[in-house]
Amino acid sequence: MAQLDWGLDQVEGVLHPEHLDVVHFRPQYAALFDERGPLDDDLFWPAMPPPGVPWLEAMLGCPVSFSIEGGSISAASPAWAEVDDPREVIDALRWEPLDANPWFRKLLEFVDAIAEEANGRFAVALPLTRGPWDLVAALRGMERFYLDLYDDPEGVARLANVCADLWIEVTTRLASAIPTWHGGYVSLLGLWAPTFTPLRQDDASVSVSAELYRRVMMSADRRVAQAWASPIFHLHSTGLQVLDDVLELLGDAADGRGHRVLNIDLDPSGPSVEQLAPLLAGVQERGVPLHLWLNDLDRLRAVKQLVAPRGLAVTYQTDPPAGSA
Repeated sequence: MAQLDWGLDQVEGVLHPEHLDVVHFRPQYAALFDERGPLDDDLFWPAMPPPGVPWLEAMLGCPVSFSIEGGSISAASPAWAEVDDPREVIDALRWEPLDANPWFRKLLEFVDAIAEEANGRFAVALPLTRGPWDLVAALRGMERFYLDLYDDPEGVARLANVCADLWIEVTTRLASAIPTWHGGYVSLLGLWAPTFTPLRQDDASVSVSAELYRRVMMSADRRVAQAWASPIFHLHSTGLQVLDDVLELLGDAADGRGHRVLNIDLDPSGPSVEQLAPLLAGVQERGVPLHLWLNDLDRLRAVKQLVAPRGLAVTYQTDPPAGSA
């Protein structure tokens, strides 16, 4: 899959919003559409702001580093968030209106420019929006974050709810800027739906027990799920101990108003498709469509044999997504 040329002056360093020149990016979206058309294999192709950028983490004040040679972009915990009490992080954030946040302004500039360039020819989508717990982990650092869950679950849950506020406000603002395409919206997964479908990723839940997730983490995720009629939740096959709780959240979110999807990344180091098949069947039996991400041909063959095709979409990906570093 073709990648976007970022036009950066150096091969590695700290990324600032002014480094991302929308004028440089804009014609590349039209060129990609002219090359490929509206489809990405069997799914739809949406144009989106550079998906490798940790946009929400940057809005929170996390410094963003990049390496073109290494093909990576990452957000680090800011020094002011490395304190003992997670409540102090809430005080240090000192919220400013979104329109005053340079990273939000840059993201909105991209959305507006891509929508104008598309002019109805191709879909426009949001890039990856990490959920409240991934944002907390970015602020606190993974080691401190997991200690917080045990040492101060109430304090870290309050911080997660602040991050949920940001997630909801950002997705709401950007949804109003994204035009419909053929009467609906296309998510970054390439799935079309009649209503807006933001994707929430919280990989931080992979390493917690179902009991801890339910007791501490679930409330912030519930707010995110209920903010939209058609949310997409992302899990890894190595973190399905929270599957029943996430399905409960998706059931609450739909509530007869819209659609919802569970996206599962089939990790190479995780359970086999044969082991996962009963769990995947249980998801489908509860009326939740599945989108599976994988990069192994043998697993793809196993999915075709063992998972019901109705309510199933599969992305077999061997190359980095368009727009990655």
